[in-house]
Amino acid sequence: MPRPPNWIIDEWLLALDFYLKHKDRLPSKNSQEIKALSVRLRALRSSFADLPANFRNPAGVAMQVSQFAALDPTHNWKGMRVSKGARQVWEAHKGDLAQVPKIVKKIDSFTQADFSVPSAESIGVCEAVEGQILTYWHVRRERSTRLTRRKKEQFQDENKGRLFCEICRFDYARRYGEHGEGFIEAHHTRPLSQLPNEGATIKLADLILLCANCHRMIHRKTPWLTPDELRQIIRV
Repeated sequence: MPRPPNWIIDEWLLALDFYLKHKDRLPSKNSQEIKALSVRLRALRSSFADLPANFRNPAGVAMQVSQFAALDPTHNWKGMRVSKGARQVWEAHKGDLAQVPKIVKKIDSFTQADFSVPSAESIGVCEAVEGQILTYWHVRRERSTRLTRRKKEQFQDENKGRLFCEICRFDYARRYGEHGEGFIEAHHTRPLSQLPNEGATIKLADLILLCANCHRMIHRKTPWLTPDELRQIIRV
């Protein structure tokens, strides 16, 4: 039988959300609660073809959920081997666990995301601690030519026709001449989980124009840097 795919961050977030709701008495592998979580995890990856029959089975799911008990200092589980994915998600969210259910709700609304598209990592964006699905949709928003065009027009109106990075002020036209005319990238400053719903209108104020270097630096590690944090690094 083929080995099940590795857990992605979205799945770890669902497991963490489940753990937080049941931490006082974790359900067993035969419980209806664990079986329901198993079904949710299968739905999350339903766009994969030919999932193994044992994919995210209740016994395996229960074991993965219990890893958070080993990470949680308020719990008395000790000695369990903890995976890199579980530790990464715990470390990213332990300071504000109240945000986890909100992020999971957003992930659930995008369970039909097409995993056949290039991953965020393969196109040069680190996977956000929010989750792989939300990262994918974030990248799609950043690549919306309509939104970027409108932002460019607004920025040029306010800056005498110029386009330059709002962090380091790099100007492609000044550096590369005619070849660099009109080139700049757009970054969405609001994480997808912070929007009221998946169909929310993106405001131009939520976009910032960046050079490719600054854009990559913002996305290089998780959690992503804010524009102000990157400005502090380069002191511009």
